[in-house]
Amino acid sequence: MIVESGSFYEFLMEKLMIFTHKRKEVKQKILAAIFFDKNRIKESRYLRVFREEFPEIADYICQLKRRDRKMLARILQKAESKFIIEKAVSSFIQKFSSKMEFISTIHDSIVVKISRLQDAYQVILDCFQAEGINPRLSLEKF
Repeated sequence: MIVESGSFYEFLMEKLMIFTHKRKEVKQKILAAIFFDKNRIKESRYLRVFREEFPEIADYICQLKRRDRKMLARILQKAESKFIIEKAVSSFIQKFSSKMEFISTIHDSIVVKISRLQDAYQVILDCFQAEGINPRLSLEKF
């Protein structure tokens, strides 16, 4: 699956004939075109390619946006927070509650001490796999 492998944007960039060194810039344009673009009269090339490759998903997104342009963003935010807080954080707390480990969240991420970074990674991976999803995750130290 393209999303699980982490190559969704690269896939679309290839279809759009855009060099991969522009990934960050193109990612923002793709997200804006698919999810948030409300004032455009003519369909952007990003949405056109997305629609060609994923017609059912594009139709679903467009139907939601017609009813309420903010609805999809709210649905996605709720799903993300439910997964991170109710599943991943809850699992982490259950597993490490006796040690009173620090844990917090930032959007779609869990923040823990460096000593628990690998544990948090595994908890999130396990939660995804319990849903039948095998994502490519990344660890960041900051």
